[in-house]
Amino acid sequence: MKSIANRLRILRENAELSLDVLARDINYPDIQIKAWETDQILPQIEAIKLLAIYFDVAVDWILTGEQI
Repeated sequence: MKSIANRLRILRENAELSLDVLARDINYPDIQIKAWETDQILPQIEAIKLLAIYFDVAVDWILTGEQI
């Protein structure tokens, strides 16, 4: 099963966004987003909620890969 990191990277790449653009849009450092996407750290729930809104997906999908 894919990880949260993989799902976040897929969302960003499917939206054709660079790390810099996403970082600017959600007001997080690009190095932190890179750390999320490479499984170095997990994003806090506030960041997951923000990403879900930004990409118009359910928080459940980011966390599990499934729509609940």
